[in-house]
Amino acid sequence: MTSSSDLGWIDEYSVASVRAALARVDGRLRALPLRLGRQPDLAHPAFAQGHAWVDGWMFAKLAFSKPTAARIWHEARVVDVLGELAFPVPQAVQSSRDPALVMTRRVEGGVPLSFDLVASATPEAFASIADGLAGFLARLHSTDTFELLRERLDGPLRSPDPGLQATTEALRQRFAPLVEPHQREFVAQVCDWTDQQLAAPAEAVFVHGDFHPYNQLWDIAQIQLLAVTDFESSGVAEPEYDFRVLPVYGPGIDLLLATVDQYVALTGRALNVERILALFVRTYLGDALWRTEAGIGLPEPGATPSEYVDELAERFALLGIVP
Repeated sequence: MTSSSDLGWIDEYSVASVRAALARVDGRLRALPLRLGRQPDLAHPAFAQGHAWVDGWMFAKLAFSKPTAARIWHEARVVDVLGELAFPVPQAVQSSRDPALVMTRRVEGGVPLSFDLVASATPEAFASIADGLAGFLARLHSTDTFELLRERLDGPLRSPDPGLQATTEALRQRFAPLVEPHQREFVAQVCDWTDQQLAAPAEAVFVHGDFHPYNQLWDIAQIQLLAVTDFESSGVAEPEYDFRVLPVYGPGIDLLLATVDQYVALTGRALNVERILALFVRTYLGDALWRTEAGIGLPEPGATPSEYVDELAERFALLGIVP
């Protein structure tokens, strides 16, 4: 084990080293069946984390570097508090600072929210999805949740880790050359508009920070949100931050607008749709940028950087916004 500032992480990815780490947390875990997930990228500290299934019903997230240890320990504390508040999050079973890990009960029967699921939803199911998204975010963004987390987490609450979200400067310099020549002026205009929108101050709430559909598990039969996972990037930001991925949850902008309307009805808090779209620009085009540079296929909607620009332009048009 390696330690720094009393956080520890695992040096080697193997069944033996993971068993030893689990045993340090609770000796009873040493003899339980263990199945490791895929090989983590140990060469890059920012991505050096892995997971394992323990005894078939526990899911463990494991750190293999100092940066991932900090994120996983942060998540462990957040999930513990939200679980006490009866949020739909995986039930905490065990956590540790050294070695940094969080272990939760496996969520049964849930699937991530997908583009196709939203696209094919009946009007009733569509409304239930919007209600589930808005209801979760309304509670998470509440003053009571903010204050309790600030009290329980040692040290000041941080801003979300932006992860692979691109800056507008990166989009100008590295993304624009990837698209068709006639699209580059639009990308430049969108980046300038985004900078203007995000320059204004905003209210601060506690946000999930990575509220993508793959971090949600839904009961499709009942259209019920079973659990929201992955709070490593959670922290303090504007409420619009958690809405920044909604414009591409399905075709068009209907789910975004329905979720915003329901959220406003629940909270009385006004949301700035322009700010949501500005945050979406950095997230959506940033996703296309890093995936293209890494040689990884792009998720729908869109299969190329140019198609991503077309999809972005359609969202602007549907919202009646001219960058």
